[in-house]
Amino acid sequence: MRYGNFKKCTIYSIADEISALVETDESCEKALTACRFHPCAPQGLISWGFVPVLENGQALVFSCGTGAQRLVFFRFCEEKKSVLGAVFKQELSKAVKAKEMQLCRPLQSQELNALKAAIADKLTAQAFPKHQQTVICINLHAKLCLIGKASAKKLDIIAAHLRKAFSGSFPLEPLRAKAESPEISMAAWLAENTLPACFTLGTSITLCSEYADGLKEVIHASNTDPESADYIQRIKECLFTVNALRFNTNEVSFTLTDALTLKGIAFSDEFKESMNIAVAEQEHSPYWMQGQVLCRVAQDLMRIFAQGQSA
Repeated sequence: MRYGNFKKCTIYSIADEISALVETDESCEKALTACRFHPCAPQGLISWGFVPVLENGQALVFSCGTGAQRLVFFRFCEEKKSVLGAVFKQELSKAVKAKEMQLCRPLQSQELNALKAAIADKLTAQAFPKHQQTVICINLHAKLCLIGKASAKKLDIIAAHLRKAFSGSFPLEPLRAKAESPEISMAAWLAENTLPACFTLGTSITLCSEYADGLKEVIHASNTDPESADYIQRIKECLFTVNALRFNTNEVSFTLTDALTLKGIAFSDEFKESMNIAVAEQEHSPYWMQGQVLCRVAQDLMRIFAQGQSA
């Protein structure tokens, strides 16, 4: 059983037009097929595309639930090959020595460049590829899209492939704070004891202070009480801002960053047990159960930050 479909998560709101794009599994499958993943060519270094969502399945789209409970899932794959610099230098040195002995003279610039290219091609073809897969969850009723990545560069690549698959149109709007910045809001929650009712406080915090000379001091503390007097004093004296804070719900715990991404997502043991029972009795898919939990968290964060409401 997989529990790690989401370790990180970036939250997007979606436009109404996406509803028509992903209305049926058949239309999604047709669109994603155009951007299906293919392994790197022998001399290729990187390849991207969509792969089957389920481990033993073939479909590039998986949906479950009905009406307001319907969730749609895609899975995106990146394959990357890398050649260690030390290995390249070692192979190049051997090849240069052998070629210079053969020619009885030093290599010219063009000859050296050609040798470098040949060795790079050879080592690239032999390199072992690494794969990273990312789950994408779409909740049409809540107008949410959750992408299991936090890196801006990786997210841009995934968004570009979604647009390419769906004929150039797949509008995504990342969650942004409407008023106060997230670090100010999180600091206020601690300093004023106004934590949103939908969350309980976890046991990790990241504080950051930027000095006039441009230097930064970062304090990351795990297995601690973020409401301790020391942290509160630093925040109240405006010495530090809160860059990340860990939260819990009954089903999941996560770290909320100042970029409003979720990291370190971990489902509770009780939730895992209930998911095992539901899956064994064929009542629900683990994807659907995890997706519903994260969508509820996303909706709470949307109300708090994007709509300025208490949650």
